Amino acid sequence: MFRSELYRSIALLDAASTNSAKVWSSATNPDADLRAAVRAAADVHGQYPTTVLFGETAWGLRQDAYEAQNTPAAGVKAGYTAQALAAHLMVDRVLMNKARYASTASARTEMVGSKVYLYLAELGLGPEDPSNIKRFVSAVQGGGTRRVYRQELDSKRVRISVEHYSTTKITSTLGILKRTITAS
Repeated sequence: MFRSELYRSIALLDAASTNSAKVWSSATNPDADLRAAVRAAADVHGQYPTTVLFGETAWGLRQDAYEAQNTPAAGVKAGYTAQALAAHLMVDRVLMNKARYASTASARTEMVGSKVYLYLAELGLGPEDPSNIKRFVSAVQGGGTRRVYRQELDSKRVRISVEHYSTTKITSTLGILKRTITAS
């Protein structure tokens, strides 16, 4: 259930974002690209993005670009944790998504892959906050966010149902940026 919500949220970000292709190699500075993207998003939205979401492949391409430079400074950047990179970019959080979905019966595909998304998503605020993406959840009867029902159909079959009400919405497309990363 949560994987489906995550997949839908990424699809919403993807559809609402402004894309730019970037090549990261030993001759580039991926963090400078990201800092420029953070500033560009702030210029459009009026606020710095709070979140930078990396796909697993994009994170690896960033590390590969710095490791190929073979300098002490590049080695430090290649070893950045998500928290260190967030501080370096002056955003609240850097996230890496390693989740996959069933793209065919026998293949699994990364949800984010070689993309990097920058967007504003404040934590714990209400419907009037300036976030680009928001998740709205309604309580089920008796409180809580989900309720599970178990119904015995016969001696061999049981039906399990889950009651859950949530929706994720893009409330503003201003400043949502996507970088599609390739290696040279």
